[in-house]
Amino acid sequence: MQNFESMLNALCQKYLSDSLPERHSPAERLEQAYLRAYCLWRNAETDAFSLALSELETLFSEGSSFPLWKLEILKLAVSQNLSQMEQICFKLLNQFHSRLSLQILKQFLEFYFPEWDIGLLWAGASAYLGRQGNFPAAQQAFNQAKTSLYPLQVFAWWAFVLWESPERFKVWQWLGSNSILALPAGWLLHWFQHLRAQGYASEALNLLERAWAQQAEPSLGPYLAAAYEEQGAYLKALALYPDLPQLPENIQRQAEVYKALGKTDQAALLLSQALAAYDKKQAISLASTLSWARLYSQYLICLESLAETLPEQRELAFQGWNHRFAVAQKRAASSPRTDGKLRVGYLSPDFGLHSTFPMIQTLWTQHNRSRIEIWAYSGRERHDLATQQLQALSDHWLDLSFSDPALMAERLAADQLDILIDLSGHTSQSLLALMAYQPAPIQISGLCFNTETALSAIQYRFTDRLSTPQAQDTLQSELPLFLSSWIYWSVPQQPVPLEETTERLHLACLHHPGRISVKICELWAQILHAFPRSMLIFKHACFRSADTRQVFRERFQQWGIASERLVFECSSAYYDYLAFYNRLALVLDAYPYHGGLTTCEALWMGVPVLALEGPMRGNQSLLAQVGHREWCAASEAEFLAQAAQLLTQPFQLKDRQALRAKVLAAPFAHPEQIIREIETQLFQICSFTT
Repeated sequence: MQNFESMLNALCQKYLSDSLPERHSPAERLEQAYLRAYCLWRNAETDAFSLALSELETLFSEGSSFPLWKLEILKLAVSQNLSQMEQICFKLLNQFHSRLSLQILKQFLEFYFPEWDIGLLWAGASAYLGRQGNFPAAQQAFNQAKTSLYPLQVFAWWAFVLWESPERFKVWQWLGSNSILALPAGWLLHWFQHLRAQGYASEALNLLERAWAQQAEPSLGPYLAAAYEEQGAYLKALALYPDLPQLPENIQRQAEVYKALGKTDQAALLLSQALAAYDKKQAISLASTLSWARLYSQYLICLESLAETLPEQRELAFQGWNHRFAVAQKRAASSPRTDGKLRVGYLSPDFGLHSTFPMIQTLWTQHNRSRIEIWAYSGRERHDLATQQLQALSDHWLDLSFSDPALMAERLAADQLDILIDLSGHTSQSLLALMAYQPAPIQISGLCFNTETALSAIQYRFTDRLSTPQAQDTLQSELPLFLSSWIYWSVPQQPVPLEETTERLHLACLHHPGRISVKICELWAQILHAFPRSMLIFKHACFRSADTRQVFRERFQQWGIASERLVFECSSAYYDYLAFYNRLALVLDAYPYHGGLTTCEALWMGVPVLALEGPMRGNQSLLAQVGHREWCAASEAEFLAQAAQLLTQPFQLKDRQALRAKVLAAPFAHPEQIIREIETQLFQICSFTT
């Protein structure tokens, strides 16, 4: 085995060097490309391997005598998709019918892929046949698999066949035994994910907990932490992170858990300490740059959510992102085009079903497609309905599979975009590290979020004049592109009638706990004291967690507010969520990181929204658009005075109806108008003619 290892090391040293001789025949070029891709995979150079594999598939498609089954084995070794692996096993064995040919395959596996053998291929084929419903053939393949040197993995695959048979009880017995815990971590994760997909979430969690207790394999930890998070067991999740590798992805997830508990100050401290360690590192691989940039963006969002953040601290922190991650080498063409269809790229960490989906869907639906060509770039591959709908609306779609932002930018630059628009800013899973390379000659931020990025490679930002007064910002690197409103919102298609509020005074906050600062909670506590019959409802998915509820109970107890006066509710279906507003006398906006779409929805449901003025001014804009700029208080005293006025004389039905009418006349409720303004701005900054 050591001899094999040294030979493989020598092979990789040769094929990853820059001095490989040029090959002329197609077969020689293919063999060289194959061995280079193999060595990249073996050295875990993920992005370079992805490019090499793509090149290899192109060479195979051009035709060659080089054996196709070698490419299939390489795909098998790198695949994380179990059904794809099973299909490859089946296809491979169908190409080898004689003992001699199987011996060739056996020797190839022994040298290049010693973690695989013929028996394991038969196990994969048995699972494939079982999923096809061909149980007799699956049994025959399983009998062949018994020769494998890896009996645990063989049975793990066979168990998928038993799962679909009358003998599922045997699988449950196996899942409850200790023998399954001896499987490699990858196989445990396959079964964990299978159980979750089948609706057995608690059984899946139990499997992972047992495995973690026995082997504490680091690769299992993030999955176990994520499972705890999903259940709302945030404290259990936090207890795991000190034992996990201090990778930026793990640190960022830990910070997210702190935020879900409403402990944004601890999240900011954690991220600050991690970034200090990052600055001390002599070298950071390009592949990890994106992760560290996202971690820093998370830190900036935390600062935006903390009332204690000083303006100068905020400014230095934002400039720090640009200082660390801005790059000198740009990717874009030197000059943009000035005629034809405008090529507009939209960049997002994903295009799934989240709060910005309606905005993006409306924008792409109403774009003037005779003049604009939509290029969509997603940070990850998804197959949900929302993604499918947006993909159908785009002209071009690309899932960015690289972790190296330089490679991402190079790929985008090849599309020769005129404009690239970022849809996420510094929010979770941001792709600003890609935009730092400027893959398009003109880059814009601000759509779907209301804060600057401070990234020097972004020239413009969508906003409105109330959100961004001309002389306000010393930090601003993006020139403002003024719209009627920094955000737009579509009136719901189904009618949601307004109702008279008959319940006691209900106040509500519908924000993520990480946005709800201690300072604003203290002001809310004063309102509760001033109105003893009032109750405060917190409504968000994170409040399903008993841990989060306890944090907020303890927070308000320090100001003398009994737990019974706090109500916690989870998220609900959209139209049920809208109807929820009929119970409320007043909606309380978060501070200093204010709301956007929630404010639009609350106002349309006829409920006043009370906010405290902060460094972000988007809430002032929305309230001013409905004629109630005074609901964004300039001071704490004014905030309490406004609350007293609104709760002493709560809105009646006629007041709610009048407020809805004002919303219907507000710019933010007219997406078609704002989209035309967006298009006008795009054509003007490009000096574009069609």
